[in-house]
Amino acid sequence: MKIYYVTPEIPLDGEGELLSSMIEAGVERVHLRHPNRSFDEVRSIINSVPQDMRGRVMLHDYHRLALDYGCGIHLNRRNPVKLSNYHGKVSCSCHSLVEVSNSKVDYCFLSPFFDSISKSGYKAGEFDVSLLKELLYKKNIVALGGITPDKFESLRSLGFSSAALSGYLTGEGTSMEIIKRLHICFNS
Repeated sequence: MKIYYVTPEIPLDGEGELLSSMIEAGVERVHLRHPNRSFDEVRSIINSVPQDMRGRVMLHDYHRLALDYGCGIHLNRRNPVKLSNYHGKVSCSCHSLVEVSNSKVDYCFLSPFFDSISKSGYKAGEFDVSLLKELLYKKNIVALGGITPDKFESLRSLGFSSAALSGYLTGEGTSMEIIKRLHICFNS
């Protein structure tokens, strides 16, 4: 299972170093999601990620930083359109199979797949299994929402090869504990 990581809205202490450790450990992409932080705060986090790893960082906000740092961009409700002069990796958030079907990006998140861990009251969506399986053959879809290692087998049985985690990894704990939970994911 390919693992993607979505940061919590509030940056963690030493987040750039943590993201670097996650990439080094094998995380496919890290999604930097800090909608209430300033341009300079987000730039500072990117600056603390080694240059050769920045291409695996996806920005949910301040997309123009991607032009300077070689990051990818993630389209969402706050930033629904890519910059006209941007030609790198693009992902998006989808909350229905119709949105997935209409997406024209490198990959999309489908959420919430299970009840969210990090967003209270964010309940699993209801997705038509046969249509989902059909779309999984055509599109690069990453399951997001309530993902824990014990759910990987059911995701695989549906045809998923990728899952995005947030709350499970970054709940209470130090960077070392987060990396330990990440290794549990890779061994599941």
